[in-house]
Amino acid sequence: MNLLLSRMKMLAIKDFRWERPDTKTKAEVVFGPLGTGQVDWNGVFDIIKSSDFDGPVSLHVEYTALKESTLSEKQRMMNVVKQDLAFLEQSSKTAGII
Repeated sequence: MNLLLSRMKMLAIKDFRWERPDTKTKAEVVFGPLGTGQVDWNGVFDIIKSSDFDGPVSLHVEYTALKESTLSEKQRMMNVVKQDLAFLEQSSKTAGII
């Protein structure tokens, strides 16, 4: 990330972990809520704070597919997004970015 900072125009935020399904031999990337994967968020925010980055931040919620098109499922999805936004805000405050 340090190598890219001078060229970075925006920051895409998402978390992931590696999983090895029982039926496959290769590990696969699985995206999930912020703070539940393998991203070192303290390290990411420390790097951003030490840089002059001032671009937009885009929260990616690719892991949250609607299981069905019901109001309760849409509300569940919005709750997960709100939790990610809260995590992003708290992590940014802790790092002294905002």
